[in-house]
Amino acid sequence: MTEAEMRAILPAKLELVWETVTDLTRWDWRTDLKALRVLPDGRFQEIPQNGPATMFTITRLEPMACYQFNMENDNIRGSWTGVFRPVPEGTEIVFTERVSPKKWWMAPFVKGYLKQQQRRYLADLRRGLGLD
Repeated sequence: MTEAEMRAILPAKLELVWETVTDLTRWDWRTDLKALRVLPDGRFQEIPQNGPATMFTITRLEPMACYQFNMENDNIRGSWTGVFRPVPEGTEIVFTERVSPKKWWMAPFVKGYLKQQQRRYLADLRRGLGLD
């Protein structure tokens, strides 16, 4: 299993950061997505601009503190945890992904892919919060 962690302090109120990340009906700030479907069983599916759709199952939702889910698509399976904390400068976020590739030959590329995805997500989140 490969793990990648992203930490940042965003100059925005905790409530706004939390709402932006967890509101599944407002995903238009994400440049990597073509669509997001909320399913009746509580799961959701992200349809990316490129690549396979990913299914998510929320496993923990602690308002203004922790958001966690399992994820799976044709290439990977794993989990994502987001920790949110108010700080004097705004909000500290710590996002951790733990992923296992389903195809052996993908293993050497997983860490780089996760880091790239995390950088893109943070840039999108900053724009979605009106910080850029």
